[in-house]
Amino acid sequence: MEQRYYSNVTGRFLTPDPGGLSTADPEDPGSWNRYAHVGGDPMNFRDPQGLFRCLNCDDEDQDQPILGPTYFGPQTSAAPQKGAHPPQVLKIKNLSTTSAQATGVQNSLRWLQVAISQDDTCNSWLKDNQGDISWMLGGAPGSTMAVGVGNFGGPGASTTNAVAGNSGTDLPDGMLITVNLNGAFVNSNGIAGYGTNIQGGTDAAKALILLHELAHLTEAQGFNNNDGGANNEAAQTTNNQLVLENCGGVVARAAGGQ
Repeated sequence: MEQRYYSNVTGRFLTPDPGGLSTADPEDPGSWNRYAHVGGDPMNFRDPQGLFRCLNCDDEDQDQPILGPTYFGPQTSAAPQKGAHPPQVLKIKNLSTTSAQATGVQNSLRWLQVAISQDDTCNSWLKDNQGDISWMLGGAPGSTMAVGVGNFGGPGASTTNAVAGNSGTDLPDGMLITVNLNGAFVNSNGIAGYGTNIQGGTDAAKALILLHELAHLTEAQGFNNNDGGANNEAAQTTNNQLVLENCGGVVARAAGGQ
C-alpha cells in the first residue's frame, strides 16, 4: 500500500487520493479536492490510512497513526510531495482560468491529451492521464476548470515554469495546473527546463512543461516530486530527462507542429 503523508500545518495530504479523480463523488464537493483530509471535515471523520474517511474506524485502523513530516513552516525540511514545487510559498498574482493566455494553455493541454493517447509509452507512464486531464479541463461530471495562468513571485519563482496543485503556493484549492506567465511557457529568452535545449516559448517547450506537471499529478514512475526551488537543478534535470525519455515522441510531435 502506498503511504500518504499528512501536513498538520496545511490540514491536507501532500499527495492526492491514489484512487484518482474518478473516485470523486459529483454530489459531494468535499471529495473533489484530491488532497483534502477527510473531505475537509476533520471534526466528524478520520482517515488513518489516507484512503477513505470514516466515522468509526475499526480497531486495526485506529492503531495506525496519521504520520508524516510537515512540509511547510519554519525550520522544516521538504518532504516528498506532489503539487507546487518550492518548499517556500510562491505568490501567484493575476490568477486566471478565462484569459486568452489561460485558454491557450488549456488548448495546449487538449492537444496533449490526444497526442498522449496515441503514444503508448507516454500514455502508460502517465497513468490515468486521460481521465485526469478531462477532469482538470472541466470536461468530467462535477468538475470545473482547474488549469490557469498567473504571475509567479517569491522564492523559486524565476525557475518555476508551472506548478501542479497548490501546495507551497497561495493558490486556491482546486487549481491543478498553473502556468507562470513569466516563465518559459510564454517567454523565448531561455530554455524550457534544466537538462534540455528546448527554446522557451515554442510548442515543444509548452509540451515539455505541461508533461512535467502531468508527471507530478499522475505520480509517474521514477519522477521526483520534490524537484522545486532555486537550488534543485539536479532533480529538475533528472525529471525533464524522464519526461523526454518517456514522452519524447509527444514533444517531437509538438515541435513538428503535428
